[in-house]
Amino acid sequence: MGIRGKLLCSTALVTAVAAADARAADGVKLTIGGYYHAAAGGIAGEDFSASSRVDEDDVRDYVFKQKVDLTFHGETTLDNGLTVGAFVNLRGQTTPGDQIKRVYAYFSGDFGKVQFGD
Repeated sequence: MGIRGKLLCSTALVTAVAAADARAADGVKLTIGGYYHAAAGGIAGEDFSASSRVDEDDVRDYVFKQKVDLTFHGETTLDNGLTVGAFVNLRGQTTPGDQIKRVYAYFSGDFGKVQFGD
């Protein structure tokens, strides 16, 4: 294990020990946010299949579009003053590999902020 690996392991160990000694009475409560956008459209009285050289069975005169975005966020301050939190941002109406936009956990205090994830 290189110096970087040892440093990361020792940092994680110190953080885990500090977090184990100080507990939050209520834990981390997450809030939900986000948005939902939708639109519908249609064409009345036009025949685009002849002008576009597309088979009439492959053309429809309506469309529905949606955009969905969900966020989960929460943080709490432990008895020792250390703040811990998490953030997750999900996209809806996407392919399975593209649903998580951002996700991270963090610790913050007088030393600054340490973030794990995106």
